[in-house]
Amino acid sequence: MAQTALRVLERTEKPNVSRRDGFIPGAIFGASMEKVISIKVEAQQLERILKKQASNARLQLVLGDTDTFCLVKEVQRDVVNGKILHVDFQAVAKDENVKLKIPIIYEGIGRLEANGLMLLVNENDLELEGSLNLLPESITVDVSDKNMGDKVLAGDIGLNSGVKASRADEGKILAVVVAHKVNVAEETEGDAGAEAGAEAGAGEDSESGEEE
Repeated sequence: MAQTALRVLERTEKPNVSRRDGFIPGAIFGASMEKVISIKVEAQQLERILKKQASNARLQLVLGDTDTFCLVKEVQRDVVNGKILHVDFQAVAKDENVKLKIPIIYEGIGRLEANGLMLLVNENDLELEGSLNLLPESITVDVSDKNMGDKVLAGDIGLNSGVKASRADEGKILAVVVAHKVNVAEETEGDAGAEAGAEAGAGEDSESGEEE
């Protein structure tokens, strides 16, 4: 389980003041905490971490002399420029049962394409429930042996004992194997060409009949 240390500072000023000074305002909360702690984190450092890890990054937050194991629970971004406006951290115990969105990595897509197929992805992550120390960093799904029309279902993914898909996600269709777009386009163009040829041939036969 990857754990990155991130130093944060307690925040007493308003969020806009923190942003102006190059920080991102945030908060730490959790069942084991007496109260929510308002914090701020250096903007470039947080951006760098989130580029390497998913939005559910697992971090060791360092606030003064205290280390707190946390999940990045929510990241609010500006809808125009994408900059982070606020971040919420959830303090958790490593053996605590949680729900977490886990990214899905689809392998074998190249072999599908070589067979004239493509993977239509509906979901890039899956919400799992279980003890935090048992939840994987990512889920790998091999689709190299899939055929036309085959589906990747949440229920088909093998998970460790003590980990399961959340009720909201357990019945989801994650991806479907379909015909490659290029092949579909070529077939359509071929059918159109054949129809045009047939019409042209019919026209020539008609003209020939009139001359006779």
